[in-house]
Amino acid sequence: MTRRRWRSIGLIVVILGAGCAPAFLKSGETLDTLGKQFVAVGQHYNALYESKKITAVQYAEWSGFAKRFQRAYPIAVDAWKIARASGDQAAEKKMEEALITLAAGLTPLAIKAYEYAAKEQ
Repeated sequence: MTRRRWRSIGLIVVILGAGCAPAFLKSGETLDTLGKQFVAVGQHYNALYESKKITAVQYAEWSGFAKRFQRAYPIAVDAWKIARASGDQAAEKKMEEALITLAAGLTPLAIKAYEYAAKEQ
């Protein structure tokens, strides 16, 4: 892993932490960013696992979360878009909370990936 790649994990952690504020989830751009961050963290875990920098048990934590995220994220995004377009503020808030939960689940895994990478140096 390059240092640049792992710095981007650090940036992801900061962005995800900031992203937990409900006002941050008011745009489709934010939703796109969360999806891209998920992909980036997944790529880092895959690289760590393939290079034997982490164990199968360590990878399994990521893998379990990834499966849940992949099921929940598109549903939450679609529901958020529908609620926003219809002006249903209660439904929009509920979907924002679901997306915040997904971001909050991704953050500690991004931190762990960063820590695993730091150990290899």
